[in-house]
Amino acid sequence: MERHRTTTTELAYFISGKARFLLLDNEVLYVRWQPFGVIDAEDARNVAALVLSYLPSGNRRVLFELSATTVTPEARRIFREAKGFTAAALVGASRVDEVTWAFAHSCQHPVSFFLTHAEAHRWLENQRSTQHASAPGPLQTGGEVSSPADVTVLGTRGSGKPTGAASSS
Repeated sequence: MERHRTTTTELAYFISGKARFLLLDNEVLYVRWQPFGVIDAEDARNVAALVLSYLPSGNRRVLFELSATTVTPEARRIFREAKGFTAAALVGASRVDEVTWAFAHSCQHPVSFFLTHAEAHRWLENQRSTQHASAPGPLQTGGEVSSPADVTVLGTRGSGKPTGAASSS
């Protein structure tokens, strides 16, 4: 079995009650949802705001790690209608997770499901190279999104600090 060795490092670390967010040095936002959690509209808007705040236009790639999550209908709508993402890779523990997130294939950006991080990272790198040339318009989520609520910047590590950071106090 091929083993993937990632060369990414943490630049920023965020946490909310339901998800952990890492901004990786390859410009991928990594979102790890709590297992068995429920993702609601506010959660979807927070992710959309983080993507807009931390990732450069034209290169807004997200890797979602999910396991046995439930997604509310309103959160599904927000994810489906979101504009400005370059690509989203979904990594789950089983094909059951893929079924839960099947709605994502109707999103306005490329989405693919994987069982391993290695496959997801390779796919996202390919999306970066094939779509980086045409920058999408501003991110829109069907609701007003100015800054991520309930997300706190806990610290940074690495060679740089993201600019335009929004955090709640």
